[in-house]
Amino acid sequence: MTTREQLHEISRNLWWSWHPEALTLFQRLNRDAFQASGNNPNIALKLARADVLTDPQVQAEVDSVYRSFKEYMESPGENQDAPKTAYFCMEYGLHESLPLYSGGLGILAGDHVKAASDVGLRFTAVGLFLRDGYFRQYFDPKGLQHDDYPAIDSTEQPVELVVDEDGAPITVTVHTGHQPIHLRAWKV
Repeated sequence: MTTREQLHEISRNLWWSWHPEALTLFQRLNRDAFQASGNNPNIALKLARADVLTDPQVQAEVDSVYRSFKEYMESPGENQDAPKTAYFCMEYGLHESLPLYSGGLGILAGDHVKAASDVGLRFTAVGLFLRDGYFRQYFDPKGLQHDDYPAIDSTEQPVELVVDEDGAPITVTVHTGHQPIHLRAWKV
């Protein structure tokens, strides 16, 4: 497996966000792109310089971090006999690069998810993944406040569309008010 492939696999799982050695690797790929993107490893990897990816020291660090990642993912966990838990929250502050939160409740819920992962609980978190994330406020030259809802590009996030056996997206329709709301399932 190439260095880029290893980093891609790590970047598609938020494990990297609470493991400093992985976070440091993504920063090294392209520090400016990483910071400008809200510390998004997928963008840093996409814009990584070839000389960084082929540097023997970087390759050795990637190999080490990748081994740690695989050990973590393949570990059965301490609590496999615990009952399955479904955790419902409107928002999850898992990392700033995945804007699924706007405040303290989301950060707390994100910490619960990370802790459950670390202790190996059989845990499923359910929430909302809005196309437009949380808003950013800005002021125009006249001093008037405005808000902007930047679209979230799912291809640059550690999310995947949940599909059925035939490869079709799983869609749920909720009838409320005057028009139906169509939802798709995504896996983080």
